[in-house]
Amino acid sequence: MPGMSHAPTWLTAILTRFLTTSTPPCDPVGHYALYAPEALLLVGSHVWEKQRLSATAYVQAWESLLTTMDGMPHATHFTLKQIDHWSADTDGYSVAATVTADTGETLQAAWRVSPEQLILGCCVLPVHQQQSAGLPPADGGLPAPAHLMALCLAELAHWGNHFEHPVWPLTGLAAAYHRHHAVDQLPLRSLPESRFTCQNRGDCCRMGTWSIQVDGNTASALSRVDWSGIGVTGPGFEPVRPDPSGQPTGDQQLRNNADGDCLAHSGNGCAVHATMGWQPIHTCQIFPYQFIVTPDSIAVTASFLCLTVGDNVGAPLQAQMEALQGRLQPIRHRLTVIPSAIPLWPDGPTVPWPTYQILETWLLDRLADRGVGDLPHRVRTIGNGLTALLDQCRESGTFPTATWRDILSAGASTDRPATPIQAEALMGLICDGSVWDEAARRPLNGWQADAWHLSATVPCHDRRDDELATRYLRTVLFRKLGLGSHGVAFTWGVVAWLACLWDRQTVYRSLVTGEPVDRTLQLDTARKLDHSLLHTPLLAALAERPDILAALCDTDTWASLSAVAG
Repeated sequence: MPGMSHAPTWLTAILTRFLTTSTPPCDPVGHYALYAPEALLLVGSHVWEKQRLSATAYVQAWESLLTTMDGMPHATHFTLKQIDHWSADTDGYSVAATVTADTGETLQAAWRVSPEQLILGCCVLPVHQQQSAGLPPADGGLPAPAHLMALCLAELAHWGNHFEHPVWPLTGLAAAYHRHHAVDQLPLRSLPESRFTCQNRGDCCRMGTWSIQVDGNTASALSRVDWSGIGVTGPGFEPVRPDPSGQPTGDQQLRNNADGDCLAHSGNGCAVHATMGWQPIHTCQIFPYQFIVTPDSIAVTASFLCLTVGDNVGAPLQAQMEALQGRLQPIRHRLTVIPSAIPLWPDGPTVPWPTYQILETWLLDRLADRGVGDLPHRVRTIGNGLTALLDQCRESGTFPTATWRDILSAGASTDRPATPIQAEALMGLICDGSVWDEAARRPLNGWQADAWHLSATVPCHDRRDDELATRYLRTVLFRKLGLGSHGVAFTWGVVAWLACLWDRQTVYRSLVTGEPVDRTLQLDTARKLDHSLLHTPLLAALAERPDILAALCDTDTWASLSAVAG
């Protein structure tokens, strides 16, 4: 039944009305009336069930949204060109249509319509969608009804409600278009030694090991998918485990089966990804990769929570850039962006991005140069060089553009005195008796002071896996954690702190378990440190404490941390 002339008049009318009411000048009353009572719809950045909103509340929310969007780009406007395929079944109608965007681009969109002739959901339907999802079309190029509805819900699931998007889409169709088109294609950069090719170990899908949190949009939308109708087991959701005070947080997390696996984990793959052709759960979409946008590229690293990343097995990340672009595209609009001017310390003078790149290259190269000495010595000399440079900046009030590299190199050759005082003071602030998270998942038994002090009794020294620890610290530095908001001093302070924690956590674990200080134990150290940095709010919480922020940015602290390492 191809072609608009073969489609029922009412179907053409409802799709046309849907498109014209969802873009300025908007008709929220008419748009609200087009949705089925059981449909999910976008209200601002949140997914709501229509039956929970009155028409009045919906109109008020939409008008408030448009006021908020004043001066911001609106969602892309689409015009119905023709209905290509449609089919009826006992649960409603499936429609595929060609639409034209106001950019001039032509694409195929799909709708699921209720038996009452009201909209249940809509999405962009790429030409390769059926093939990539591994499911054959049911009728004339249309996916099976349950699959099509899943794709519509997945678009809403991917629209994170915690982020202020640069474009506000008002439908799943607009959200999908923005997800595919509304971002710059910056080149990707990675460290040359970083490797990863998935070995299908399935460890990342073990919810009994990791608490994978999802936002409300994701949980609401994916909970509505008819997974049994698709023939697979989908994910389950449950409230996040209570915080240390015992109070529930109200967030959701993926639920596991009796074996500890995510409900959607099947064999060596994920039922969600196999069904959608892509992954609407943000964490699962990018894991183990970490992306951060810089003025001229996107930095790519991989999380050491993945056992394969720790073992450094697989192809170099540098050889996978095309595939990584595809992995990145659905979540590109959610990434942290580094500004073009980088502060040297919090609220301090800034340097332009090209200058910081040169500085970062010096730091990375020095960190990897084993000819300079063991890892604590390399960290200490880098800290000494940065100290000399920052002291010069504070003295003159400006960045020494012409001489900064000479100052850095000369300072690195200076042997500055150091004592354990500042390091102990920093850890006293961090290990203040607060349990940041579950002890089993965090270093030093949940940041307990007695664990920090116990680990000082046995040095690490030559038992340290220099290759692994160096690769980990270079990865952390390359991620630029806190760089845009807190500056160079904070980012390096975190690296110097982690270099010390590497030894202390490894020794502590050995003392309490009786395990030898070998590579296996240090791989576990890397996982615990990365879990703290990437999957908890620890770093943000530390930076919010003025005393801890000041200590991490203090050059005497860097030297002190090197003094107590090992």
